[in-house]
Amino acid sequence: MLALQAGRPLMLVAGQLLWIAQPALSLLGTGKQAGQLAQLLEKPGAADLLLNFLEEDG
Repeated sequence: MLALQAGRPLMLVAGQLLWIAQPALSLLGTGKQAGQLAQLLEKPGAADLLLNFLEEDG
């Protein structure tokens, strides 16, 4: 959870990098999952939702 909080400002950049890598990842069969993860990372409140989910489960 600490890594997620620290990396929150970089989530948008990570999402953009996944969009760039998606064609290459499609060759490995993981392009669809990369696109879904990229969409999640680009949502403004995604980190907060994930942190809340982890805190409730933990």
